[in-house]
Amino acid sequence: MPVIPESTQSIRMIIKEELRSKLEFDQPNVLHRLGIQDVDDELVNRIGRDLENNESFVASKMTLNKLFNLSGNDGENAVGEKKNVEDKMMEPLSQIFDRVVQLAVANDNERGRRYERKWLANADQPLRGEGDTLSFSEIKPDFTLCDDFREVISELKTTSVQGPKPAKQGDTVKAIVSQAADYARLHLTCRPFQLFSIGLLIFGKQFCVAIFDRDGVQFSPIHDLWDNLDILIRIIRRMTHEMSPVDLGQDPNVNILPSNHPNSVTCRNIATALAKGNTDLIDEISNYPTYSIDF
Repeated sequence: MPVIPESTQSIRMIIKEELRSKLEFDQPNVLHRLGIQDVDDELVNRIGRDLENNESFVASKMTLNKLFNLSGNDGENAVGEKKNVEDKMMEPLSQIFDRVVQLAVANDNERGRRYERKWLANADQPLRGEGDTLSFSEIKPDFTLCDDFREVISELKTTSVQGPKPAKQGDTVKAIVSQAADYARLHLTCRPFQLFSIGLLIFGKQFCVAIFDRDGVQFSPIHDLWDNLDILIRIIRRMTHEMSPVDLGQDPNVNILPSNHPNSVTCRNIATALAKGNTDLIDEISNYPTYSIDF
């Protein structure tokens, strides 16, 4: 794991103080806003059956359970002196996410599938997709859901006690919350027309979804990865293939134009001219989206 810069630590301390009275837990409307109830029931059941009979899924599940057991209850690394358990969680979780997506595509007959997004581990893709040279540091979420741009963040912790909900109301804001809120802050900063940011939080065998906006954070009820696998399948399906940019937080009055749209090309040409030969700026210009705004 990378060393967290002192500036990032300071920012997260500030975030903890700001969020102390702005966290709402066990909010069923969070998953309703995601629209998981709209995912076809038969598709979910079929994916669940296929997963339980899939050797790759069974192996990934066993690997994760071993890592959870090795972690103990305090979240300390028991696998090796330098290799963090969170890093080792990424590969089996990636395999599970990918397998859910593959099975959904194989069984949906293209019903409800409007988007093609990918879950990427932080080692695969740095958070630098919206021309964000001023905002994103080397510290990255564990996973991001991507199309042309980053849409959803995912943060991992090794044990359930590291989850977002404190033992009692008013306790210190947990690390998983301040970290995910920091990424959401950066996401909202580099996407000026983003109204909120969504995070999938996985902590040991448990998970929940968080919605971050400029007023605070709402968390869904906490679920078990294996006992509530159907809910995880619905979440992955909705985020990967069904949710529109507006569902994922974009202002409904704004559209991101395709990179080959004439207006996008014109904007890039103007920006390139304004860069006046600065190669660093010119290289970054293609990372900026072009927006159209409805009046």
